Amino acid sequence: MSQSNDASPIEIKISKLGAKNYDKKVLIKGLVSSFTFVCFIMEKACFICRRCASSNIIDQDLEDEKLIEAEICSKCRNRRKGKGQQGFELDKEHSIINDFQELYIQERQEDISIGRTPEIVKIKVRGDLTDKVKAGDNVEIVGTLKSESEKPNNNINFTPYIEAEIIEKKPNILEDFKLTEDDIDKIKTWGQHPLIHKIITNSIAPHIQERETIKESLSYSLFGGVRDKSKDKRGDIHSLYLGDPATARSELLTFGAEVSPIGIYTSGTGSTSVGLTASMVQNKKGLWKIEAGALVRADLGILCIDEVDKMAKSDLHSVHTAMEQQILPISKAGKYYSFNTRTTIIASGNFKYGYFDEYKDIADNIDLDTALLTRFDLIFLIQDKPSSDNDDHIIKSILGIETEKDENLPILTKSELKKYIAYAKGINPILNENAKNILDDYCQDLRRRFGNDEKGATAFTLRHVAGLVRLTEAHARMALKEIADETDAVAAIDIMNKSLEICGWKTPENIFAEKTLKYQKQKEEFVLKYIKEQEIQPVSINQIIDELKNKNVSPETTQKIIDSLRIGGQLIEEKIGFYSAVEN
Repeated sequence: MSQSNDASPIEIKISKLGAKNYDKKVLIKGLVSSFTFVCFIMEKACFICRRCASSNIIDQDLEDEKLIEAEICSKCRNRRKGKGQQGFELDKEHSIINDFQELYIQERQEDISIGRTPEIVKIKVRGDLTDKVKAGDNVEIVGTLKSESEKPNNNINFTPYIEAEIIEKKPNILEDFKLTEDDIDKIKTWGQHPLIHKIITNSIAPHIQERETIKESLSYSLFGGVRDKSKDKRGDIHSLYLGDPATARSELLTFGAEVSPIGIYTSGTGSTSVGLTASMVQNKKGLWKIEAGALVRADLGILCIDEVDKMAKSDLHSVHTAMEQQILPISKAGKYYSFNTRTTIIASGNFKYGYFDEYKDIADNIDLDTALLTRFDLIFLIQDKPSSDNDDHIIKSILGIETEKDENLPILTKSELKKYIAYAKGINPILNENAKNILDDYCQDLRRRFGNDEKGATAFTLRHVAGLVRLTEAHARMALKEIADETDAVAAIDIMNKSLEICGWKTPENIFAEKTLKYQKQKEEFVLKYIKEQEIQPVSINQIIDELKNKNVSPETTQKIIDSLRIGGQLIEEKIGFYSAVEN
C-alpha cells in the first residue's frame, strides 16, 4: 500500500534505498554529481479526432515517459487504428507541458565507508523545482521512490529513482560542518597552545616517520589562505610531491583527503581530463547531461591526485585553468556551462626515471610541464637516501618498537583534526604591516636573484609572491589568529625556502634575520617597560597577552617573547604564569 502524500518522509542514506522504500516518501542528502539541461515534458496530451474534431485529453505515464496516444474518441468512437478509422492528431498547443530535468545525487563523503564506491541515485524534477541547483551543490531532497525500466515492458528488472517534491540547497559541507560547544572549547584550547603548529604536523599521518617537512607543507595546504572574492584572490595552496618509490607519498595524500572536511582522493593511473574536470554528453533519451569531475565535486575542499606523472599530457593541461582561475568552462553543441573549482590540489608522482638521477639536473628528473609546475605554491622532491639515524626511526616504527620522543605533545585524532581544520577555515587572518614588510623584502630579493633562473625546476614568478601571502595566512589560521604577524611571515618564508632549496636553489640563509630581530627587540622592550610600569607585581601572563593583543601581537608570539626575556635573564617567573622584571 502506498504511503499518503502528507506522511513525514523517511530520512535514509542513498546507499540504503531499497525495495522496502518503494512508493514511499523519503528524504536523502548528497551532492549533485551531474544533471541534464531543462527540457519540456508532456504530462497531459491533447489529441484531436480527425472525424469529429473533438479534443481527447490523455494522461501520460510519467514513469514510462513514452507517449500514450488516444485509442478511441470519447464523442464519435473513432479509433486510432483499424479499417475505416481516421485516427487522431496531436495538438501540442492545448496539451499540458511542464519543465523537466534529471539530477544525479551522490552520497556525501562522510556517508561513505572506507573502500566503498559512492552510490548515486537519479532524481526527476518538474516545474518550478527545475534549474535550482548545479553540480557540486550540497542538497536535501524529499520525494517518492519509484522505478523505471529502459528495456521492453515485459522486463522484470527496474531501476529506482526519486520523483522530487522538495529540493533544498544547503550550505556547502564546510559551512554546514557540525561542531558542538564541547568541540569548539577543545579547538580554542588547542589553538592557544604555543606549539600548536608542531602538534598539527605531528598529527598528520603520525605512523609515518622522518617526513616532518612534507607533513608541515601538507598542513599549509589543509588550512589554506584567505579567499577574497572582491579581489579575485584564491586561497588554495597547491602542493606537489615528487619522489622515489616507497617514500610514503600515497599514504600522506590519502590521509590529507580523509582529514579535510571536503576531500577526494584519486589516482592518475585511472584519471582522465573528463574524470577530473567535467563533461557534456547526450544520454539515451537525447537529453544533454553535464557530469562533474573530481575538481568540481571537491569545490572549496581538497583534491589529492596520486601518480600525477602517469596522466596524459593532454589530461593534465585541462586542469591548468581550474587551478589558477578557479573556474572551469565547458562547451559543446552550442551549449555552454561553467563550474566553480575553488579546489586545493595536492599531487604526487615519481621522478622521470623512476628514481632520482644524481647525474642529471633537477629539471631533467621531472617529467611535468613548466606551465603546470608554476601553478604549485610548494614543490618537494623526496629521495630515499640511506641514513643510519632516519632508517633506525623508520624501521623501528614499522616493526612497532617504541622509540624515544623529543617532545611530549598531544596527537589529534583524524576526527579532531578534521574538526579543527573546519573551524580554522572560518577565520580570515589579515596581514599586519610588519608581516607585509618582511614579505616585500624577501620577494624583491628573490626576484632579483632567481627571476630568470634556468638551473632549478622553476623560476621565482609573481605567483610565488601571492603564494607567500597564502602561506602566511595559513600559518596564522593554524593558531586561530585574526592577525597574521611577522612570526607567520617568517614561517611562510621558511617553508618556501625549504621548497626552493629542494628544487635546486641556493637561497641565502638569514636574509631577513636582521629585520626580524629588529621587530623582536621592539616587542621585548615594550614588554619590559609595561611590566616595570605596573603597580602590582608580579604581572600575570594573561595580563601581558591582553595588552599585546591591542598591538596586534598574537598570544603565541607574546609567549615566545616572554620565554626569550626569561632565558636572557631579564624576567623572573615569580610563580607559574607571573613575571617581574630584573632590576639593572
